[in-house]
Amino acid sequence: MRFTLLPDPRFRKHFSALADRLDKAAQLVTRETFSDFVDDLMTTVLKDGFAAAGADEGTLWLVNARKRKLDAVFNDGPRAKKMRELSQTLDRGLISMVFSTGQPFCENNIEQNPDHDKAVDRQMGSPTTAMIAVPFYFAQECRGIVSCVHLAKKPGSAPAQKDFDMESMREVTRAASLLTRLFDLKLISRIIGYGHD
Repeated sequence: MRFTLLPDPRFRKHFSALADRLDKAAQLVTRETFSDFVDDLMTTVLKDGFAAAGADEGTLWLVNARKRKLDAVFNDGPRAKKMRELSQTLDRGLISMVFSTGQPFCENNIEQNPDHDKAVDRQMGSPTTAMIAVPFYFAQECRGIVSCVHLAKKPGSAPAQKDFDMESMREVTRAASLLTRLFDLKLISRIIGYGHD
């Protein structure tokens, strides 16, 4: 038997008000409020996705529309605190391209790509050798990027990991999709006063 649940027409008249309130609520999720909004399940989804993709580290970027930047709000690497202080402008770099086009991106040997903005590499002191970036949607809009990277290995360190592949991309895309559902559920639950965190 198929599960069928049709929209209740009694709620249809409230849809535009809910969509408007959802958009306003989503705009409240910023670098400054992220630690209060996020929960363990959300960060676990990201960490598991990055690990399954074989990444050295991964980052969640949220758009700061007022400043025209993407702000790093979560990172699971050893320098997470420093990484969470960084931003990328929306007018250059591959992550910004993914945000503006809504198309996922995966590339190995990324240091050879002239569109790769090396500003974060310079600030962190570690060159990126490969990257996956996928758009992150919540509240019915692209509002960020989920990205993960391979970093250049120092001479004498462990051998380099295998290249990112389509399965790596699927893992990160799946994590972003799950995170979308968790963000939307939390925002809608808070708007209508349903459930608990």
